[in-house]
Amino acid sequence: RRSALHAAASNRSSAARASGETGSSAGSGSVALVVGAGPAGLATALMLAKEGWQVTVVEKSVDLTSYDPGRGFMYLIDGRGQNCLSQLSPDLMERLKSSSVSMM
Repeated sequence: RRSALHAAASNRSSAARASGETGSSAGSGSVALVVGAGPAGLATALMLAKEGWQVTVVEKSVDLTSYDPGRGFMYLIDGRGQNCLSQLSPDLMERLKSSSVSMM
């Protein structure tokens, strides 16, 4: 579903640019529901919001700040992911780097 949302947003954004719409007016009046507040869901929500969509994110976890050692994992963000995050928010990658541990 996340891929479908991303594809729909990309198609809408491309169509808006082709018709001469720019910036936040491209998604003006559009509504989206993003299921899951993981990296893909939040990136999708941010991308849609920047295009002017009204976005609601739902997450099954009650407390987003909780940590379950039994489900612990880390995120490895490859070059494409870093590029995407940098485009979504210019200072986002710098903030993430300052609070992360390097794999190198």
